[in-house]
Amino acid sequence: MAMEDFLKAVADHEVPYMICAHVNIKVIALKGGDSLQACADKVAWAVGEVQMLHWSQEKTVTRKCTRDKAISYSCVQSEDWEHKPKVPKGVKSHDSRQMEQFACSGWLHINASADSNLMRISVKHVVGRQPFLEIKLLEKWKDYIQQHSHTQTPEQIWQHITRVEGTKSTAQQIKLPF
Repeated sequence: MAMEDFLKAVADHEVPYMICAHVNIKVIALKGGDSLQACADKVAWAVGEVQMLHWSQEKTVTRKCTRDKAISYSCVQSEDWEHKPKVPKGVKSHDSRQMEQFACSGWLHINASADSNLMRISVKHVVGRQPFLEIKLLEKWKDYIQQHSHTQTPEQIWQHITRVEGTKSTAQQIKLPF
């Protein structure tokens, strides 16, 4: 199966699903001498893009005889996913919100061989969940925050950004995806 067809099949499936296929990854594989790990990471990224979620690598097994790799990823929104331990009470690191967790049991397994452009890809999700949306900040605002973080409060920085961007919303009024 071509990579494009696999991605379309993944995007079109309703939850719950389990899809397993041998996929020709020639379109993304071994460009510039990419390792099997790099190719698998590209596949995980592409699958995540069509599903609007993010995969976290859990485990890699390299077979001794063939040097083939079996790489496993889990959905970062899965309740089963390991998270960093909570910061102890009284220690304030930074103000953040956790993304919502689901009992999706999402996983992605990729079996790759250096001798072939075919990868065996298995992907599973048991329950639906909200899509993972990455929040990206423009470089100009990253620079502005860095330059003014010692002289302005976060609220003052936010007011400046919203004034320049033309929105009059406060941080509390904006609905973040998590």
